[in-house]
Amino acid sequence: MSTPSMQDHVTTPIFDEDWGADEELLLLEAIEMYGLGNWSDVADHVSTKSKQKCEQHYYDVYLSSSTAPLPVGMSARIRLVVYQS
Repeated sequence: MSTPSMQDHVTTPIFDEDWGADEELLLLEAIEMYGLGNWSDVADHVSTKSKQKCEQHYYDVYLSSSTAPLPVGMSARIRLVVYQS
């Protein structure tokens, strides 16, 4: 049995099975750099997703979630961390 590599951890999905952690970070970085709505530039920065996928993912995970402004599932994770402290 092999040990997970750093690459495995970076590409592990955290909010959506189709988006790795590295892509999430690139998406947020690009929105900060180019501004919300500049989806062509954002997609170029992410490099693995189309502008439509970037826009839809951002709205679904970060803006339209029941936990907004936190990403989908974050409030449960925060409660778990607080509870464990």
